[in-house]
Amino acid sequence: MKRRTVILSVAAVVAAAVGALVWWRLRARPVLAFPEEFRFAPVKIVAAYAAMVEMPEADDVALVGDGACALKGYFENAGLAVVTNAAEAARTDIVVVSGTERHDWKAIAARVADDGEIVWLLDVRRMTAAAFKRALAAIPGADVHLWMPGEHDWVLTARQTAVRRDLGEMLEVFARESAFEDLSTAMCETLPELMANYVGTREEVAPALVGDLRAEIHPEYLVPAEIPTIGWIDPGDVDADINDMIGQQFHSLQFDRRTVLEGSILARDHSRLPEAFDKWAAALRSNPHDTMLLGRLYSLAVNAAAFMNVGNVKAAAHCYEAMIAIRPTDAAAIEEYGKCQLMLGNRALGEQAKKRAEELRK
Repeated sequence: MKRRTVILSVAAVVAAAVGALVWWRLRARPVLAFPEEFRFAPVKIVAAYAAMVEMPEADDVALVGDGACALKGYFENAGLAVVTNAAEAARTDIVVVSGTERHDWKAIAARVADDGEIVWLLDVRRMTAAAFKRALAAIPGADVHLWMPGEHDWVLTARQTAVRRDLGEMLEVFARESAFEDLSTAMCETLPELMANYVGTREEVAPALVGDLRAEIHPEYLVPAEIPTIGWIDPGDVDADINDMIGQQFHSLQFDRRTVLEGSILARDHSRLPEAFDKWAAALRSNPHDTMLLGRLYSLAVNAAAFMNVGNVKAAAHCYEAMIAIRPTDAAAIEEYGKCQLMLGNRALGEQAKKRAEELRK
């Protein structure tokens, strides 16, 4: 059985490919303008933990903006004291800001403790490369790092001076008992899984931001082809074998992320969508926990539900077809796809999908 064949029918495979293409053309519609509570939770969790591993010794954090305040529970569960009104607070180890508007960075820097950390949750939807370049230059600090937990959801961290983070302390962030449930929800239970979302330093990314910068920013523009070296982590007292294992896992998961981005590049050419689905399926087999790829599947599911709510069963079916092309063993998506086909009058295809979903659940 071919990789994307989840229903044992050549016609079904053709329908899935065509349907996914139709969905891809529909995706530009503002279906994803959903409220904050429907944003993909693992992206928010990973953003919080990126901030914490960059400053594992932090005791408290101030949150500025709605997007930053959405991380409140994750910081609290990890043991940090949280302030949601930075203007009235004492200086804190970490200050997290959100929003694409211009920030008063001087005032924000004044709220950060000595050698503290500023974190910017940056939504790059419809942001041009020029605007991103300005944002990257604006955040204050000599030591600026970029993380990319989602296709449009970026995290910029900044400290005033370059500091080597202790690997042992970074690992201890994942050992906090109260944080287990959040990390499990994010399917990001280890440091290497979190580091899969790391992009590089400001200096490593800057060479990509040259020339004509009027186009919208896309993640693949900024991720270097070469997997970055992490010179800002100090192995300290961590056993050499453990350090080597973490390095190997980091390299492997970073390679998987680049496979995801290769799929994104291919998908921009509609004629190459089948190749894009192959790339994403391969990446998901290698790393079933890739936050960016899981976020793409989540967006498809949200879109499918939105289409069903307005009675557009055909468009919902196209969303499920794309989900199945990326993850052929997704029993829930196959079952929903079968329901759509039954509603559309395609009884044989609907029954085949239902049977396939039952087989997978066994």
